[in-house]
Amino acid sequence: MTVLRLGVAALVLLAAALTLVAYQLGPSIEPRQSLPDDVAELTASTWQAFERAFPSQAGCLSDVELELIDDVPGGAADYLVTEQLIRIEIPTSPRRYVESLTHELAHHLDAVCNAERTIGREFRAAQGIPSDAHWERAETWEERPMEHFAEAVVEYVTGDRYTHGDIIEVSEEGVDVVRRWGTGAA
Repeated sequence: MTVLRLGVAALVLLAAALTLVAYQLGPSIEPRQSLPDDVAELTASTWQAFERAFPSQAGCLSDVELELIDDVPGGAADYLVTEQLIRIEIPTSPRRYVESLTHELAHHLDAVCNAERTIGREFRAAQGIPSDAHWERAETWEERPMEHFAEAVVEYVTGDRYTHGDIIEVSEEGVDVVRRWGTGAA
């Protein structure tokens, strides 16, 4: 009986160790440069909140790099798909940093997990966007469905939006589509 208990205990410990290794080998956000402690903490907590919000996309979510720069052409942050790189302008406020990082992580999620293919039609409908609207192109950036998706992700993950809240209206239905997709409840 003691041998059986030891065998079971060993299996439980092995399973726990494998789970820890799998967790540590999961996707990550990798800064290209050394980050100040406060920015490193914001980055880690934002990444953790983002991962927790999208457990059903864990299989497609991949590593992403982060670079803090003085000037992002055309805005305060961007995502370079081919490099899987997020660039954010510094200095900025902590609130703006979290929102920008979450918004750009949404573009990464969209690119690597193909949000448009899986929920694009449903998301457009929830946002009142024509079903044939091109996901990535529109007359202005704020008309692009992919930007509405990124803002819905910000609302879902952080519970708040202030940077683009007056520019892009995100419906409760749109946020719900993102939430259901992220949690696997769709």
